[in-house]
Amino acid sequence: MQIFTLIRQHLDDFLTELSESLRSGTYEPDPLLSFGIPKGTSGEVRTLHIPSIRDRVVERAVVNTIVHRADLAMSPCSFAYRTGIGTDDAVDHLARLRDTGYRYVLRTDIEDYFPNLSIEDALAALSPIAGCPRTIDLIRLIARPRRARGERRTCNRGIAQGSCLAPLLANLALTDVDRAIGDAGYGYARFADDIVICSPPMNPTSWRPSSSSTPS
Repeated sequence: MQIFTLIRQHLDDFLTELSESLRSGTYEPDPLLSFGIPKGTSGEVRTLHIPSIRDRVVERAVVNTIVHRADLAMSPCSFAYRTGIGTDDAVDHLARLRDTGYRYVLRTDIEDYFPNLSIEDALAALSPIAGCPRTIDLIRLIARPRRARGERRTCNRGIAQGSCLAPLLANLALTDVDRAIGDAGYGYARFADDIVICSPPMNPTSWRPSSSSTPS
């Protein structure tokens, strides 16, 4: 708690110095703080990597600046980490699909999504609407893989779970997937890395065997 007390006592100096480093391009994120938390009831451990207070201030400022524009780039079938949208909306959406004949369901998830997501895919979705190239450069700097305190190895992909940017970038990185599945005519819902794809019953009269299945 001592660090919080020091920041409160010198808040103006802290913010002035941080702002100047961002404006001058000398800002560099600090090492992350790593610790584990239980993952459900399986006994597995989820590793969180927490940014420093200084970096959390920067991340929160970036999120507050871009979140509304980023939301415009997202699919209406994406329900996680979005203001005013949640699990109840996802359930209602799937219920409507069921009631309109989408009775066949595939449920899946993306294994180890956050540690493996593509930052560049997320930035490609955000860039057209971000409004400022320097904002994209700053996000790339903040989100790049970096070593946690006491760790010797740096991962080459993914984003730290513990960063307030992580949920936003995770949604943006799957924007093309969301659109491709929707454009293919399937019912679809995604909550973070949990995915449901729905299909209506096939009309038997519309099915035709492929040439490879036709007897010779």
